Amino acid sequence: MESAANPMDPVEKLNGLTAGFQGAFTLGVIFIIVALVVSFFLKGQKKKVKAAQLIYNEN
Repeated sequence: MESAANPMDPVEKLNGLTAGFQGAFTLGVIFIIVALVVSFFLKGQKKKVKAAQLIYNEN
């Protein structure tokens, strides 16, 4: 067990904190990209719905 990291070591605490921030930042970026892609599809759906409403109202 000599190779196991000591959780009380300040260097290991800093490494853990850095890894946590990197993980959270990566997850946030992925969430933003997914939201952006979904918003593009929703804008396209809204245009189709408005066009369908106009066609329906004209008849």
